[in-house]
Amino acid sequence: MKALLTTISLNGERGGGTAQRTSFLAQHLSRLGAKVEVVAVEGGTLADELRSTGIPTHVTGSLRMRYQLPLLNPVSLGELVQRADVAHVMGYWNGLSAAVCALAYR
Repeated sequence: MKALLTTISLNGERGGGTAQRTSFLAQHLSRLGAKVEVVAVEGGTLADELRSTGIPTHVTGSLRMRYQLPLLNPVSLGELVQRADVAHVMGYWNGLSAAVCALAYR
């Protein structure tokens, strides 16, 4: 199984529960033999930890205007979604999640 996990942050201090759950889920699925990739808007300690265990982790970065707008490369994001058998969206209130859902639906 190939899984794509998305979350807004992989910062252990600012990302809260969604960052921790995404990290735990990615590591657990990887130990079970799944090929896991993670994409987030913000990196941090958890992103570094995932990379150190061999889990490809992509960080988009963002522009902070009135809302946080992820800096998405639609082609690269589309390739990540297309490679995955399943996409797990952790948190639905951000632009990255909406983009991944739209690409997966397509």
